[in-house]
Amino acid sequence: MFLFVFINSAFSQSKYWLFFRETSGNHQNIKEKSAEFFKVNKLTPLVESKWLNGVSVVLDKNQLEKVKRQSWLKSYEKINGFFYQTSTKKDSTLENNDITLNQIKANALKKAGFTGKNVKVGIIDGGFYEADTDPTLQQCFKNKQVVAFKDFINPAKTNFYHEQESPLDFHGTEVMKYICGLESAQKMQYGMATDAQFYLVRTENGGIEFRMEEDNWIAGVEWLHSQGVRLINSSLGYADGFTNPDENHKVEEVNGRTIAMSRFANLAATEKGMIIIVAAGNEGDNVNWRVLSAPADAENILSVGATNFVGYKMGYSSIGPENLEYLKPNISCFSLSGTSFSAPIITGLAACMLEYDSTLTNKKIFEIIEKSGNLYPFGNNFVGYGVPNSEKILKLLKGENLISNAIKIEAKGNSHIFEFFEAKPIDYLIFWKKDKWNVIKQKYGKSPFFKLEVKKEKNAKFTTVDLGEKGLFEIEWR
Repeated sequence: MFLFVFINSAFSQSKYWLFFRETSGNHQNIKEKSAEFFKVNKLTPLVESKWLNGVSVVLDKNQLEKVKRQSWLKSYEKINGFFYQTSTKKDSTLENNDITLNQIKANALKKAGFTGKNVKVGIIDGGFYEADTDPTLQQCFKNKQVVAFKDFINPAKTNFYHEQESPLDFHGTEVMKYICGLESAQKMQYGMATDAQFYLVRTENGGIEFRMEEDNWIAGVEWLHSQGVRLINSSLGYADGFTNPDENHKVEEVNGRTIAMSRFANLAATEKGMIIIVAAGNEGDNVNWRVLSAPADAENILSVGATNFVGYKMGYSSIGPENLEYLKPNISCFSLSGTSFSAPIITGLAACMLEYDSTLTNKKIFEIIEKSGNLYPFGNNFVGYGVPNSEKILKLLKGENLISNAIKIEAKGNSHIFEFFEAKPIDYLIFWKKDKWNVIKQKYGKSPFFKLEVKKEKNAKFTTVDLGEKGLFEIEWR
């Protein structure tokens, strides 16, 4: 289920990001003028971002009009968003992660000895309640792998793990489990980066709240960067859902350029080299939204969707907007309980890759993960390049070339027949697309004996057919 934040629609103040002008020779003077303005008007900046060259602040309508007239102001943006959550209680279905680790063939990196050792991993979430007593995380605390934590919601909190402020404070604990969780007594592994170092950040209050979280997230990323952390997992997202419709984001804003959080994430990746992996969002079944939550729309971060065990998009998993110039989500993997728990699996995978080669750039890591996907190079806006494969990733890390089974086909009629030599059903996964990325319909099934007939759907220009070991095919309908 989703957690929606309800806000009093009569509330007269709103939160904004104010961005400073940059003028050669007098940048400090601009900061001094803005500081004097805040002092005179009794305004207190909430969060300052050096990277965005701006501050967030609460303003009423009259104060906003004054701000607009200031010479130091380059632009401003109203902050919108909400925290999406998979569920409001611990779900016993999370206790067995064999399906996901088997799906991505995690044993390939595990057998090669990679466990994310000494790699710094930041987790930005809504709380880490009882993380230090969770059986699956005991090795992390016993081995002092949790290095630091920062609470942007309640900085005065003294007991980071045992002061519960909302029913959702456990969410970060569950996310952490799918990066590094290991229960030795039950011989159960949940995540791949069992030996990584962790920096935990709380930027989201799971209770009834309003729009502080987006700028908290930005501050959290900057703090992690100051701690020397490059790899970040975030299962927070911002979309619509406020009681006051004026405070909602709009679907057309999900383009990687409009929402401040997404612009910041892109800047962190391109200018600071940070490796940011985020949940795509759980809006796939919401007919009024369907698309990614920010910052999953940022071009240079890795957005992770959710599939069932065969690679079919889960209904709730958010899709990439049709107007994007780049593919989103980038990749997907199994999760019954939300993209919140597919993203950390991939973060653990990335930690192992950094252990193999700490000089890997974010671009190179994402490229290797995408190339290992079962749908590469025929990705789509439902599941990206599909499910990553650790066996392929290990080969790519070693500089080996992959043997591609991807084939393009031109079909002149309204159907195409695949023939098989052995007399047994073949598992298939099909995506009909209106163009190279955007899916009209998906289907999973088992073929009849000896052959599979794929028919053209209305308005489909391309159809991707994944037959597993039999090959990956892209049909172009003529």
